Amino acid sequence: MRDLLAGWCAANSRADELGRTLNAVYKEPHRRYHSVAHIEHCLSELARVKRNAVHPDEVKWALLFHDAIYDPRRDDNEARSAEWACQLMAELGRPEEATERVRRMILATSHAAEAQTPDQALLLDIDLAILGADEAAFDAYDRAVREEYAHLSEEAYRKGRAEILRSFLRREPLFHTAPFRERYETRARANIDRALARLLD
Repeated sequence: MRDLLAGWCAANSRADELGRTLNAVYKEPHRRYHSVAHIEHCLSELARVKRNAVHPDEVKWALLFHDAIYDPRRDDNEARSAEWACQLMAELGRPEEATERVRRMILATSHAAEAQTPDQALLLDIDLAILGADEAAFDAYDRAVREEYAHLSEEAYRKGRAEILRSFLRREPLFHTAPFRERYETRARANIDRALARLLD
């Protein structure tokens, strides 16, 4: 994590400090999917398609922080994560327009609206790449999400999760960018169909 932060941190000690802080929050005990492993997976996906990013360093920063604050009982995680990421950018002297782009990218990871820029589209596809993973990886993700929502009754969880998965299926296409459509679209739809069948069983 430290190496990824070093580019925008003038002092190595600041990169070390931020790296430790991010590692700590992504290792919080209630996280089962939204963890360090998720961020590492996102960054590996970004490395594969980095040439498609308009502002690749901003996409990377947004990925590092998009789940930095995560409480399954709250609905403002994206807003709080964006606020933290942008506060740090301001402290590091990043331009206001870059900070605003990062803010909008992180807010977009609520997946409540269509992407408004190419970098938002890329970020959202990276965040949802797990949907197109092989069956074993997808099923592990699906179980981990259930564990994060252990506070919900089975009935409440099934209802809410089914609606989220159906919302993904209603998208035509599911992924915004060509690289992700070509690589993951078909398998993602098959995985979601399987997950829905389990929820409705």
